[in-house]
Amino acid sequence: MQLSALLVAFGLGLLSTLHCWGMCGALLSVFALHGGVRAGPAPAFRLALAYNLGRIASYTAVGALVGWVAGVAIAVSAPRWGHQFLQMLAAGVLIASGLVILNVLPLPMAVRRVGFIWWRHLQPLSRAWLPIDSLGKAFGVGLVWGWLPCGLVYSMLALAATQAAVAPAAAIMLAFGLGTLPGMLLASQLFERFKRHLAQDSARRVGGIALVTLGLAFIALALPHAMHMQLGHRR
Repeated sequence: MQLSALLVAFGLGLLSTLHCWGMCGALLSVFALHGGVRAGPAPAFRLALAYNLGRIASYTAVGALVGWVAGVAIAVSAPRWGHQFLQMLAAGVLIASGLVILNVLPLPMAVRRVGFIWWRHLQPLSRAWLPIDSLGKAFGVGLVWGWLPCGLVYSMLALAATQAAVAPAAAIMLAFGLGTLPGMLLASQLFERFKRHLAQDSARRVGGIALVTLGLAFIALALPHAMHMQLGHRR
């Protein structure tokens, strides 16, 4: 796995923080209402850190799962051109997700429905960890909320799938999660100060533009190789 892929994942994590502030204000308020914020900044920071580590652990686990599935699928059905197909598919997912974030494309109703059903079954699991008054509970909530339906996370999973192996795909999601960590820790500590600005459209556009740009870059890199393979196959 190339170091550049990890750096891209980490960089997108940093950029996605702006989007997360706009989309996850309710999640950040959990620490304002149920966490140790009222007990002081140090306990609140530890709880927020434990929560985010749980979230990143879930990202890493699902990345490993996606990498394994992609690897098996390529080995069984398309060992010759499977990687190129995954790259083009990932490019499409990244561009589509970016356009949805930018409000250029609507989110398909089927995706909304699946996400709602999925989260309806997951959300009750997090209630068992409330109130968030210990590091274990914060980590548990993070594990659950790491599976929250999110277009940015799905986009990164598409990128992880292109690795078609467990360890590299997990590393991609770990790098992405670590990229989101600084901004999410900051937001969880300063929720009251940030909450008036969390829904600003300008913050969301950064993540959308980054996803579209990355998707176009994927196409630019994968298409010439795919055309070369096609010409070689004809010969």
